[in-house]
This record gives sequence, structure tokens and C-alpha cells, in this order.
Amino acid sequence: MAAILYNIFVYPIEFLIEFFFAVSYRLLGSLGFAILAVSVLVNFLVLPMYLRADALQGEENRAQKRMARWVDHIKRTWRGDERYLMLSEYYRQNHYHPVYALRSSISLLLQIPFFIAAYHFLTHLALLEGSSFYFIRDLGEPDRLLFAGGLTVNFLPVLMTAINLIAGAIYLKDATKTAKIQLFALAFLFLILLYESPAGLVLYWTMNNVFSLAKNIIMKLFPAPQKAPAVSDPAGGSPDRLFVYGSIVMAILTGFLIPLSVIGSAPADFMQLSDPAANPMKLVWQTFCIAGGLFLLWGNVLYFLAKKRTRTVAQLGMWVAVCLALINCFAFGRSRGMVTDQLVYELADPDYPAAEMWINSGLLLLTAVVCVIVFCKLRGILPYAYGVILLTILVISGVDYVKTTAQIRHIYESREMPDHPLIRLSRSGHNVVVFMLDRAIGMRLPALLAERPALREQYDGFTFYPNTISFGPDTLLATPALFGGYEYTPARINERTEEALAVKHNEAMRVMPVLFADAGYDVVVCDPPYAGYTEPGDLSIYADYPKIEAHNIKGAFSRASGDQNAAFRALQQHNLLGYGINRILPLCIQPVYYDDGRYCGMTEQTGGMSGGIRDDLGTLLSLSDMTEIREDDGNHFLMIDNELSHNETILQLPDYQITAEPDNDAYLAEWEETLRPYLTLSSEKSMGSYMDQAAALLLIGSWLDHLREAGVYDNTRIILVSDHGYPFHERKDLKLPDGKYIEGFNPLLMVKDFDGEGFTISEDFMTNADVPALATADLLQEAVNPFTGEPIDQSDRKGEEQLVVNTSHWRPEDYSGTTFDAPDNRWYTVKDDLYDPDNWKLSE
Repeated sequence: MAAILYNIFVYPIEFLIEFFFAVSYRLLGSLGFAILAVSVLVNFLVLPMYLRADALQGEENRAQKRMARWVDHIKRTWRGDERYLMLSEYYRQNHYHPVYALRSSISLLLQIPFFIAAYHFLTHLALLEGSSFYFIRDLGEPDRLLFAGGLTVNFLPVLMTAINLIAGAIYLKDATKTAKIQLFALAFLFLILLYESPAGLVLYWTMNNVFSLAKNIIMKLFPAPQKAPAVSDPAGGSPDRLFVYGSIVMAILTGFLIPLSVIGSAPADFMQLSDPAANPMKLVWQTFCIAGGLFLLWGNVLYFLAKKRTRTVAQLGMWVAVCLALINCFAFGRSRGMVTDQLVYELADPDYPAAEMWINSGLLLLTAVVCVIVFCKLRGILPYAYGVILLTILVISGVDYVKTTAQIRHIYESREMPDHPLIRLSRSGHNVVVFMLDRAIGMRLPALLAERPALREQYDGFTFYPNTISFGPDTLLATPALFGGYEYTPARINERTEEALAVKHNEAMRVMPVLFADAGYDVVVCDPPYAGYTEPGDLSIYADYPKIEAHNIKGAFSRASGDQNAAFRALQQHNLLGYGINRILPLCIQPVYYDDGRYCGMTEQTGGMSGGIRDDLGTLLSLSDMTEIREDDGNHFLMIDNELSHNETILQLPDYQITAEPDNDAYLAEWEETLRPYLTLSSEKSMGSYMDQAAALLLIGSWLDHLREAGVYDNTRIILVSDHGYPFHERKDLKLPDGKYIEGFNPLLMVKDFDGEGFTISEDFMTNADVPALATADLLQEAVNPFTGEPIDQSDRKGEEQLVVNTSHWRPEDYSGTTFDAPDNRWYTVKDDLYDPDNWKLSE
């Protein structure tokens, strides 16, 4: 309950303070000046609240003074019930109620959430630690500026208190004795609370008191009329609901509908089996509480404390904002690519074509003009318009909620903590391992080998095929061919127009497991990608095959600590609200507010805390523990997927260790110089992706060492393969005439056969659809697809052009029919040498 109240009352203020601080720091370049600027900005923002509170407090003081003589007389003269009745009657005659006495505390009550928000933000701002500001040596520690008798004295809290007392003395010059005592007590309470606080926080509150002092002086010099306006007069009461309706729309849109839609697109990415508190729906409800506090609570506090004319302008502003937000959310910027579980775009920041931004800006301007006309001429229809809008977004939210909760329930039910070894290998029989590393890029391996020559020894017996293509740019389109062979390329799948795509995908996921199970192998499948066209994969596709053991193990071996989980959830909470707000902004503003994934906040994207990377890393770290060596002569087959190489996390060099705050300044220059002859890591996302792929191969290399020591390396065939590459623009020379980058179709392919020796590189033209043939070669005589009867071989590759597809549609819900028919599909033919752009032809 405390967390809910904090999210509603305090976190919205902290969110605004962080926003103002981030903007101020980026503009001013100084932490100290940013703190001062934030204090001034926040005070100007809440000035209407404080002025209204001051007016109410002044009214209360005047009422108390006016009634003091007779109230004292009644208290001296009467006792018990008679005193109560006399006072009640006297208050009634003066149109006063004792509860009005709380008006004198409004200013204090308003300060409490702002104080808590500033305290929490600034005391947890790691950037302050060790940073100086003029005479303040460390903004992250108490200032300790004065020395007296061998003792240090914190000067800023004393200065803050002195300014507070002066401001209070001016403000309460004619106030009651009780009010003065309350103010002085509050000033000394703040002194006690903040005396040992970081200097940055005290500096912030000192500036608050300077602002208050200036405000009080101005109010004394230019006093406002004595009578405070009513909170809501009858003439303004009815239109007030328009602002409330708009606040509700904005809260639901930014705090519920948009967060729910992004989580619903890939709920597994926002889940951690090892962290029960990480249920994505809890994250959605938390975000809704914050958005409700921001728009509905504090927005309406400001609104109802304003004057009638200001409230009318606010009603118009809210009506325009709601209409523009709906247009931006539903009509523009919807194809921005995948986001991580930190709400960061995987490939690039949102950057829209100039034409689209001009169209967006023009439409928004036209809409704003129409909204003003409707507000001025047809204001009576606005409640009905708001009703339609609310009903629509509630229906959309309800449908998404039911769908997403069902997906999450399925994920929790399908994931399990295995109670027995999953990788079972025999010392005497044949072992076959097909290990998919999602989005590992083949052309990166030479750079990693140059950086880590010892990998050649760890991968002794492997043949690396750099000249390998995938048939699609994403997992959904590329994995069927990887696991099922050439019959499951996108082009061949499209030829089977009578069967649903999910049926054909599931068939491909079963080809190798069924083949090896029918041949008597002990078969284990882990994390089959998009099985059942769901994520994680629907293991029921193997239900009819009792000899196949299938598991979804992602998250089962996570190495995350409780503190790491809590820190990551806090980052998600901030960014999910930021993502919701960003979606309703005009396209020309979105890249600025997105701020490289910080959403104008101060928390850097610490992928090292990411739930996804810790789950994937935990699996690879546990490979040896998951492995059981058997003394029998049985045969074993393992098909496993891991997504560590799909992340874009900056790791700690030189050993690619996961850490929340990597510091690579001492290593970057030499590291980049080593990689430069092979590729250029052109962005932080590219750098992080390379590091994660390197970490995956290093960890698998350690597992290979374990297999050698256990005596099962030579009799184990291992295929390391990825489903596709990714266009990080690391090889500028590999660009097609239409602007596409070849690296997006270059998966990793490495094969170690039985008793293989040495590390070799083959320039043979390969595809990842060769995997089933490579896995079954010389083991299953005349292997045929158990579902189609077609032979499993590589004949479709030899001397033939391969037809690949590029598209931005990667989710199962993008394809509801029987073929891959996205409107932006572009088909290419390629043959012989993928590194020669002339070998790529755009297919009509």
C-alpha cells in the first residue's frame, strides 16, 4: 500500500524533478547550477499552489484574529458540552467550521511530497558523488565547510535554516503565535533532517528557501486582495469536468494503454522466472498509478487552485493535448522497430523522414485549430467527445489486458526449473548438439579471433563458414529453415498456401528432434523459438512425441541478485512511463525526449542489469552444471537456443563481465584498434552487441573445455549457428544498391565434426538451412523429412541462387494467414559470395 501511495503522490513529482534536472544539466553542463535551476523551475511550477495555499492560510489567520476575542471569552466562561455548543453556534454565525483550521497547514502538506521526492532523487543520484561546485568539495557528501574547535560544521544546512527563518518571519509578521511556533519548529526540523544529507540536496532546499524569501518579500511589497477566490464557483463548476476528463484520458493513454501494448508485443522480454516480483502486469499497474498521480492528481491540484480564467485556458489546452496525443499515438511512428526490456530501441533512436515529420506537424497544427474552434463554438459536445474517447481507449485497453495476461500466464506455466541435467552426453555413443545463438553475426568472428587468439584452441576441430546467409532478417522468418532445412525458407513456405504459417513453423521445429528420436537418440529440446507462434515456445508441439523432452529454461539459471532485480525494475518503471509520454509527442520532439533511451532522465541504460541478459548469461554460465556425462553407449541429441548474443549490453573489458556500471576507459583505445581491420563498431548499440556475442562464444568455449576434460569432445558433433545477422553498419563496404546492409543476412555458422582437429575456415557458400543436413550426415542413412518425405540434404544450395526476404515485420501477429506477405517485403537473390554486392539482385 505504501508503494502505491508513493507512486501516486510522490513519484510523479520525482519524475518531473528528474526531467528538469536532466534538461538543466545538459544545457548548463554543471551539476551545481542544474540543482539550482531545478529548484527554481519546480518552484515556478508549483507557485500557483503555494499562492493559493498562502491565500487560504491568510484567510484562516484573519478569521482566527477576527474571532479570537469571543472564542477566548467562551473558552474562559463555559466548560464541557456547553462550551462545545456555544463555540459551534458562534462558528456557524461567522460561517466558519473548525475543520477550516487545516487551511493553515496546506503549505506544509504541499511541501512534504516535494521534499520526499527531492530527497529520494538527489540522495540516490550517483552522479553527485565526487563532484564539486565552487566551495563545495563533494555534492554527494555533507559539505563540512566550517571548522570549530577541531570539529567540522556543515554550513549549508545552517544557511538554509537562517534563510527559512527570515522568510518565515516576513511571511508571518502579523500571524498568530501558534503559527509562528509551527514555522520555527518546522525550520529546525528541516535542519535536523538535512544536516548530514548530501550537499547537493541541501543546496536544492536552500535555493527553495531563497525562492520562498523572494516570494514573501514581493507579496509584502505588493499584497494581493484580502479575499481569496473560491475554489470552484458555480459558474465554473460545470466546465471543470472537461479538464478532469482530459486528465483521465492522458493518464490511461500514457500509463496503461501504451505500456500495455509494448509489453503485450513481447511479454517474455519483460519477465524473469527468478524474480517473482517482475510480473509485467505489476509494472503496468505501477506505471498507471504514476501517470494517474501526474495527470489526474497533481494536474487537477494545479488546475483547481487556479483562477477561473486560467482554468478556462487549461480546459482548452487539455482538449487540444488529448486530440494531438491520440493522433501521435495511433497514426504516426508505429514502425520504430523492437525495444529492449529497458524500453530502448534496438537498432537506432527514433528518427523519422523529413516528409513524415512535416506531415505530422501540419496535421497537428490543423487539428489544434479545429480543436480551438470546437472549444469556442461547440463546447457543449466536448463531454460526449470525451466519453467516446474514453470508451474507445478502455475497450482497446481491456482487449490488450485480457490478451497479455493470458500470454503471461502461459509463460509462467511453460517455464520450469529443471530438477535433472538437461545436457546428457555419452562417452561411447554419438552426441549431436545444435546450438543456436540468436542474432550472432558471422563476419564478427575474425575480429574476435584477432582479439582472442586462444579461441582457436578452445574451438579446436571447428570449421568456420563466413560465407553463410540466412533467408530472413529476424527470428520468425529465419528459424524454420535453420531447424527444418530448405523446405522451410520463406519462399518455400509461401508455396504451401493451404496451411497456416504457425503449422509450418511448428513442423520445422520438429524435423530434427523427430528424426533423431525415431533413430533411438535421447532427444532434448530447450527454448524452441516461436514454437506455436508464441514466446516462449509452446512445448505442446512435442506432446505427441514421448521420446522428445522439451523445456523452456530461459530464466531458470539467472544469476541476478535481489538488489540488481530491484534496480532494474526501477529503471523499467521510469522508462515505461517515459515511453508512454514519448509516444504521444509530435514526431519532431520524440528524438529529443527519447534522449538515447534515457527519456530525459539521469539514469543511464545499464544493460548489465537487464533481466534478459542476466537470464541468458545464467544459462551459459550453467552449461557445465547442466551437463551429465554417461558411461553408456547411447546416442544423444540436443537442440538449444540462447539469446545472449541478441542483447546490446556494454560489458566490462577485458573479460566481458556483466556489471551495472562498466568502466572501459583504460581498454577502449587498444580494443578498438584491434578490431578496426575487421569491422567498425559504429555505435554504442553495435559495441554492446559485439560484446555480448563475444561473451557468449567465450562462455561456450569454457563449456567445450569441460567436454574435453570429461572425454566426450571427440565423439560430439557441435553446430553453432545463428538465425540471422543484423545491420549494425559495421562493414560499410557491404551495402546493397538499395541501401540495405548485407550483414543483416550473415549468421554465424561453425561446425565441429566427430574427431575434428584444428581450426579451419571454409569459404564455401553456405546457408543456415544446411544445418539439418550437417547434423544428420553419416548418422541417419538417407534422412528424409518425417512430415513431407523429402530428402534432407544440401542439394537446394549447390549452384543455385538463393531467394531471401527483407522486412520490418517480425512478430507472429504480423502474419495471420498462410504466407509471409508483409507490404514492405523486398526479395533478393544471392549466390556464390555474399560479400560481393554484385551477387545480390533485387527480385521482382
